[in-house]
Amino acid sequence: MTSQQLMQIVNEEFDLDVSIKTRNREVVYAKKVYIKLARESTIESLEQIGRNIDLKHDNVLYHYRKIDCIYDNYKIKCNEIIKKYNIESDLFIFS
Repeated sequence: MTSQQLMQIVNEEFDLDVSIKTRNREVVYAKKVYIKLARESTIESLEQIGRNIDLKHDNVLYHYRKIDCIYDNYKIKCNEIIKKYNIESDLFIFS
């Protein structure tokens, strides 16, 4: 699965567009979920992942590291996406 495909999945599941530039909490958290999934389940670099959402690699890394700060309902949604689409990775399943 590519990061582009993951972006489409996250967009559908959250019913928004993670590539838009905004500080809206829902979009930012969905973006964090997308970055975490893309980083853990693809072999793409931070730069490649960032190109999809118009972020530089250092911002992608920031979002990747700060995903633990998101609220429980977004963690639950992330788990649902992993299970629903059978995303393979040795990632996390949030508790």
